[in-house]
Amino acid sequence: MTAQETKLLNAFETTLSTTLGASGTTVTLTAVTDSASNTIDAPCYLVIEPDSATNREYVLVSSVNIGTKTLTLGDGGASYRHLKGSAATSGLSHASGSTIRYVPMAQHIEDINDRVDTVINEAGTALNTTLFLDEDDMSSNSATKGVTQQSVKAYVDTQLTAEDLDISADSGSNIAIDLDSEVLDLEGGTGIDTTTGTNKVTFAIDSTVATLSGSQALTNKTIDVDSNTVSNIEVDNLKSGVLDTDLSSTAGTDTTIPSAKAVKTYVDAQTTAQDLDITDGSTTSAVDLDSQTMTIEGTSNEVSVGLSGQTFTIGLPSSITVNVTGNVTGNVSGSSGSTTGNAATATALETARTIGGVSFDGTGNIDLPGVNSAGNQNTSGTAAGLSATLAVASGGTGATSMTDKAVVITQDSGTDTLSSVAMDGNGELLIGGTSGPAVATLTAGSNITITNSDGGIEIAAAAGDVTASSTTTFTNKTIDADGTGNSISNIDIGNMTSAVVVTESEGIASNDNDTTLPTSAAVKDYVDTNAGGVSLGLVLALS
Repeated sequence: MTAQETKLLNAFETTLSTTLGASGTTVTLTAVTDSASNTIDAPCYLVIEPDSATNREYVLVSSVNIGTKTLTLGDGGASYRHLKGSAATSGLSHASGSTIRYVPMAQHIEDINDRVDTVINEAGTALNTTLFLDEDDMSSNSATKGVTQQSVKAYVDTQLTAEDLDISADSGSNIAIDLDSEVLDLEGGTGIDTTTGTNKVTFAIDSTVATLSGSQALTNKTIDVDSNTVSNIEVDNLKSGVLDTDLSSTAGTDTTIPSAKAVKTYVDAQTTAQDLDITDGSTTSAVDLDSQTMTIEGTSNEVSVGLSGQTFTIGLPSSITVNVTGNVTGNVSGSSGSTTGNAATATALETARTIGGVSFDGTGNIDLPGVNSAGNQNTSGTAAGLSATLAVASGGTGATSMTDKAVVITQDSGTDTLSSVAMDGNGELLIGGTSGPAVATLTAGSNITITNSDGGIEIAAAAGDVTASSTTTFTNKTIDADGTGNSISNIDIGNMTSAVVVTESEGIASNDNDTTLPTSAAVKDYVDTNAGGVSLGLVLALS
């Protein structure tokens, strides 16, 4: 027979749907799948008319067309019909409807024996020399041939006898360890402890090394905040010289940041109780910039004043009424015509006028009782009965008194009435709102503390936040080991991903690459397995 895997299907039986002549090579079946949905698969052996002692025939099926249910008989030129066990060696034919069945037969056993014979002879005393090589030097280096025990021993012995383990490091000269007589010492450097155990050496960092989950304080480290996330920064985290606590003693700069207290103190000093001093040359007055408005107004028929944006325009109206003392030169136009000359030549007014009830025509002085002589002047207003209260419209507060330590504010009534509110508590601020100015104090938010003092407010970060010297555990941080100024050392096995480390159970033989690192146990296991029990001691100095 042939060294092939022939298929066998239990309890399969069907019938021919076409006739198979004595020399036919194909036949169609009624079914190719049984009740359990098992389908005939080639190559396989079938028996036609198994219950007929005179017409039974064993055949070899080379292919099955499931769609047409057609079998092709043959094995590439060898015998395919009238196989051993058939009722005759030739000339058998079968009608449509004949039974065809899957049965175990001698041909299956013969195929198995043929396959075994390709590896070992029929007597079982010798291997097929075409499959195995007996080469002490392994010179063929075949990936498809086996090797004898003697060849393996001879080759390994030649490779290990008097062999050295060559070692190089980042610094120092190369060394060689005699595998027969010397021991390689694995010695921990700074921050590294080594411990030997059963067939392994354990490397571990000591207490001088900061870990991601440890509570060590980081010093002399550089964190790139443009690539990492740094949060909860406090004022204490700022570099010396960055925080400006006194704006009055420093020039404006973009390299410092003022504290809230410094800003408040400076602004208060610039605006609180500031006045605008004004004078007409003889009289000086002041306008409170916090609460008052300076008004520039003209006089009807004398001076006109206009305001556009931030520009005042002062001029003369088209019609002017004035009293003139001195010489007037030029033309004066009016309803009475043109007048030329010196006013000093006039002796009397053309029409006398009444001043305070006294007739005046310019020919003599007038006497006003209550002004330049004793008596009462008939005037309108309340000058004689002015109280201590000055109206807002007249530049006052509208109040007879002020609360101690108070400021003047407008009320929410929509009128011009002013009032005062006390500011006698530490840290109180005057804050505007839809209902008008009100006194309030700052409220501390998350991770912030506020301390109020007489005339000051201190805002600080809450205790326990991360600082440069705090003992805080970092989580979810990314440190670029290749970044400028960064350095990561003392890496332990536990710091590496599982894909990088090859363990003893995984085996070096299954990880023949330059992208993984073997553990000591993996190296020892591989060497022990391939070295025939040679003991290898290792000593490594790390720094």
